[in-house]
Amino acid sequence: MKKLKFNSTLNHKQSDYKTHKVIVEKVVTVYGRSFSELKDHPMRDNPYIAENRDLMYIDSDDVAHCLLFVDYDSGDGILVESEGSNYARKSQFISNARALIENNELTASEQKLHNSLKKLVDHIAELAHCGEKNFDFEELLDKSDMDLKSLLRDSVVTMLQEREDIQMAESRSIDVDFQPNIMVEAKPTQELTFYCSLHVKTVE
Repeated sequence: MKKLKFNSTLNHKQSDYKTHKVIVEKVVTVYGRSFSELKDHPMRDNPYIAENRDLMYIDSDDVAHCLLFVDYDSGDGILVESEGSNYARKSQFISNARALIENNELTASEQKLHNSLKKLVDHIAELAHCGEKNFDFEELLDKSDMDLKSLLRDSVVTMLQEREDIQMAESRSIDVDFQPNIMVEAKPTQELTFYCSLHVKTVE
């Protein structure tokens, strides 16, 4: 297995790890020395914490609403619940927080696509351990149970559904040549109407 390398904290003789349900209300990307200042001096007043302190609190269900500061360079993060203060009264270092954010943003369709690709990679690795060295990707796809076009189509439709300017997006499993299998309706806006009108005139 490839060796993992990351930044972390190691507590001396930790008695337990009591977890807390957390909701990240806002992700703040910080640049340059800003992240180092927060990491090295969490008890100092911080302008980003002061600006967003109303977003941080513990609700009646004991859920912590926090900010997640992410270092632009390293991708590491610091989770903060300031308890109404201008500094990090409660905080936790999060190694490679950017990857955590990106994984959370994956749609179910994208996750399914990722899992299918991982399954294909595992199959290729097994064949390689049996002595095979050369592979035809299209042949591997044909032999697998992965419907790549459907997975990609569903991922595109899900991403369309998450756009604020799209009213409706629907994926249809129609196995008929030259028949549309994606239906999309955009939300009407003056800017887009002008753009579409201009585009049509340009094409003509």
